[in-house]
Amino acid sequence: QTVYTITKENIPALKEEVYVDYLYNYAARIKWELQYTKFPNQPMDYFSHSWEDVSKSIYDDGGYATELRRSNFFKDDVDAVLDGASSAEEKLVKIYNFIKSKVAWNDYIGYSAENGIKKAYKEGSGNTGDINLLLIAMLRYAGLEAHPVLLSTKSNGVPVFPTRSGFNYVIAGVQFGEQTLLLDATDKNAAPGELPERARNWQGRIIKDEGKSDWVYLLPTYKSKELNYMNLQITEDLKLKGKYTGIYEKLVAKNFRDKYKGINEESYLELLQEGKGDILISELTKENEDAIGQNVKEVYQFEINNGIEAIGDKLYINPLLFLSEKENPFKAEERTYPIYLNYPVEYASTINFMIPKGYKIESLPESAMVNMNEEDAKFKYLITQSSNFLRLETSIDLNKSVFSANDYEHLKNFFDEIVSKHSEAIV
Repeated sequence: QTVYTITKENIPALKEEVYVDYLYNYAARIKWELQYTKFPNQPMDYFSHSWEDVSKSIYDDGGYATELRRSNFFKDDVDAVLDGASSAEEKLVKIYNFIKSKVAWNDYIGYSAENGIKKAYKEGSGNTGDINLLLIAMLRYAGLEAHPVLLSTKSNGVPVFPTRSGFNYVIAGVQFGEQTLLLDATDKNAAPGELPERARNWQGRIIKDEGKSDWVYLLPTYKSKELNYMNLQITEDLKLKGKYTGIYEKLVAKNFRDKYKGINEESYLELLQEGKGDILISELTKENEDAIGQNVKEVYQFEINNGIEAIGDKLYINPLLFLSEKENPFKAEERTYPIYLNYPVEYASTINFMIPKGYKIESLPESAMVNMNEEDAKFKYLITQSSNFLRLETSIDLNKSVFSANDYEHLKNFFDEIVSKHSEAIV
């Protein structure tokens, strides 16, 4: 009955850029959505008139009210799991870890329980809806205020107007006063409060009693850290010998587990030595590699054959070695997309360097402090000398998950400063 014709010419091509959440979020498109139905002698039935309608529709059609009240099939097991747990936080952790050990994700996503939470529990496998709705049911049984949180994965785009297809995933949200702790039991490496990257997409819709809903922010606001420590010395045959200690916290630790879980030590050593020059790594030890939620600690000895440049009677050494930022990831002249850095993070390095006998320092890099937009990002480079010891402290502090396209030039210049300082040598 109605024909719509839409024409547009000279649409700019999408351009691949680094740190983009999902490129097709920025494509021109038209999407149609069924907003309501009106049958003879029946009231209007709204599906996507508002976000409240969308959430209530999914809550009703997904059978949330029924699924989340079920507990008979797991109550004995959960009672045993909770034995000795007194605080709400302790109960949450015990149930969360129990679910992850009991039910495996089958790699299918969805916001409804495809198999039903009882079947998923009995068979030990389910989609995201099966697992996380089961998690919510168990948390409620334990007396916690837990609710479904609908969201769109990154590959599904960002829902900018009310639409049922805007959501394709569900996680759990647990209320602790004014705070909402987000949980996704499909990810074996995620601690409470950590979401897999696929689910960290702007904001989700938390559904409370009777389908009432509100927005909840999905991007992490807490800071993750990578802390690096190195002790260096020059051998008689002009090699650099040292000890490295790395401590990885929160989402940096999770990324470490995601990347290296299941890799044997020989393969890991090969990966560890990649991109570090002519290096030999030995005496490698790792702590808390499988202790989800704990800091990962990594220690090893190393020897580098090409870490020193000798010109005449002078030695040139970059004390940061393989920890230096060698190139600016932002190379384009301008940018129209936001910059998604995934999560707030600090990369900090401390290097202690012993000056060999018979040598003296002729030239040291200057210390520097660079701030971007006051508190959005900070860079520190501080080098000091005491007798025959040098100490370098440097850090890159990124305090936001997302920077707007308007910040691009500032961010590009910020990383130019980092690359420039990280390339300076001691003489």
